[in-house]
Amino acid sequence: MYTDKPTDLTTNLTVESWVGKLTMVACEMEAVPLPTLNWSHPGNETVTVNGSKVTSRLYFRPKSSSDFGYYKCVGTNIVGSTSVTILLVKMGK
Repeated sequence: MYTDKPTDLTTNLTVESWVGKLTMVACEMEAVPLPTLNWSHPGNETVTVNGSKVTSRLYFRPKSSSDFGYYKCVGTNIVGSTSVTILLVKMGK
């Protein structure tokens, strides 16, 4: 049986938003067996599985400047782990 650690397929590594706006950051990984994806920040998460690909979307409303910065998504399976970092940039004042 073929197995591999998660491979990052995330395309949008920078997301722009502002305080109070509904914001979504996403990561996508592929692996056999399927990876479990975990975020470094809390939020409402949705997970979609398509074959050997898993996409995790994290939805939240930034409440202050401290909610902006780097969000890390880690994909893990029995073979290993891979992480991707997404930058959330504050727009406006």
